Amino acid sequence: MGTAGTTVGDALTDMEAARAVGIPFVGRVPPGEADPFGLPHVTRVPDLAALDARWEEFDAEPPPVP
Repeated sequence: MGTAGTTVGDALTDMEAARAVGIPFVGRVPPGEADPFGLPHVTRVPDLAALDARWEEFDAEPPPVP
């Protein structure tokens, strides 16, 4: 599957939408901000640059479906 269909979001509703349709999710949580996701298995990045830096990793093994 790779990263095709992976959703990136910064709100609980983004994660819930990914869960509802069964696609991988990456949460964006900037440093110093509250983490809205509350689940230990949600993959998190601090910003889109960090997401870009990890994209090949996610392509090899997609993040989990929340």
